[in-house]
Amino acid sequence: MRRRNFLALLGSGGAAATRIPAAVPSPTLGNVQIKAVRTPIEIGGNKQLFIDDQIVESMDPYVYTLLNQPKKYGENPVIPLGTAWEQKGGLSHGGDAGQVFYDQDRKIYRFYGWMIEWPSNRYRKFLFYAESEDGLHWRKPPLGQVQYMGHDTNFLHLSFLGEANPGNVAVFQDPFAQSEEERYKIVFQLYPGNRGEVFSPGLEQAGKASWESRYREERDGKWGMYPGHSPDGIHFKPYEVNRPIAPFYSDTNNNLIWNPKTKEYLLYLRTFPRLDRWIDPEPIYPNGQRVRVPAWAASNDFLKWDGPSDKENPEERYLCFHPDSKDRVGDRDFYTLEVLPYAGGFVGFTSVYHNLFGQIPAGSDSGKARTPWIDRMDVQLVWSREGRSFHRIGDRRVFLPNGPEGSWDEHLCYTVQAPIIRDDLGEIWIYYEGFSGHHWFPQRGEQQRG
Repeated sequence: MRRRNFLALLGSGGAAATRIPAAVPSPTLGNVQIKAVRTPIEIGGNKQLFIDDQIVESMDPYVYTLLNQPKKYGENPVIPLGTAWEQKGGLSHGGDAGQVFYDQDRKIYRFYGWMIEWPSNRYRKFLFYAESEDGLHWRKPPLGQVQYMGHDTNFLHLSFLGEANPGNVAVFQDPFAQSEEERYKIVFQLYPGNRGEVFSPGLEQAGKASWESRYREERDGKWGMYPGHSPDGIHFKPYEVNRPIAPFYSDTNNNLIWNPKTKEYLLYLRTFPRLDRWIDPEPIYPNGQRVRVPAWAASNDFLKWDGPSDKENPEERYLCFHPDSKDRVGDRDFYTLEVLPYAGGFVGFTSVYHNLFGQIPAGSDSGKARTPWIDRMDVQLVWSREGRSFHRIGDRRVFLPNGPEGSWDEHLCYTVQAPIIRDDLGEIWIYYEGFSGHHWFPQRGEQQRG
């Protein structure tokens, strides 16, 4: 979308405002009554976005905010499944999006995502790489690291993971790396492989192990998310650490950014707390029902992290936001959080999973949901001043919608970490991943293509 249109959505000196009839009730920002801010905020001469009600004293009498949606590129998708071996192998782009950034050193756009193999008798993930000069026309260069169906591929092999699935990694270019060997950073998962392997960076040799030993390793606190680095963004090594930076499995798109305000790394991951921490049980939800909620972890050196220590019972202060009674029943799962540092704050994009408990029980429902919007995902907009606690804005309306019926992005949308600011075009480019199948597509008998 054009940056000036995006800024009309966000503010920046030109809020989306219009006159409304005098009969409208007292001014609100979304559904929140506007009140005077008691504590002044030092803003200096920095750009301020009117999505933040902290800088709005009142909207009386004739001003209201309006959420606009981005314009989808007419030639989407820009990274399709193109080669014969991708099609023949039953592969799909997947994994809850990925990472994209402009590499100032190499003057190219770089994308890291997942390719998932969906034959009926196995499930494998591959970390794949693509690059582009203009951000629209992408190539998948053979890297000489992973052979698939007799072909050299654009897949990256993380040797320290052995043969295990390299899913749910986060990659970014570190603007303040301590050395050229650490120019690119990665966070990756250590968890029981689904093919019988156990793998531990700097802890023990990859090899066969029993399930009993793997569960013992989990109890010892060695499963979780670990840090690594690379000089070129292609060949990665783990840091030698004895414990994970987040001691649990975050099975989603995990995202890394550099916080320029506090000079620290921020990692956004996913927890799984009980819904009744914030909402009394409702007939559709049983007691103890858990929901997906984004959380943060922070570090000054990329090795020692402050963050949640438990996935299912996370400390409240690490949660970026959580569901509440204002959320529609069925709109209380948040799959991912991608974050763009911008205009003195952080614009976030979260994929909302429309999910009613029992509508699509895993392994049992091979037909359509009783409610058409169930088992789908679209994107909402959130905002933070410090990058930790976020507020959902625009009345929690859909920011990035699904495509029309029969389209490649009909059912699932995830934004990619992170949007690209195109100062040369006056635009902000929001990359996203779309799917034609539902979340529980195997149980529905669908072919997932993304």
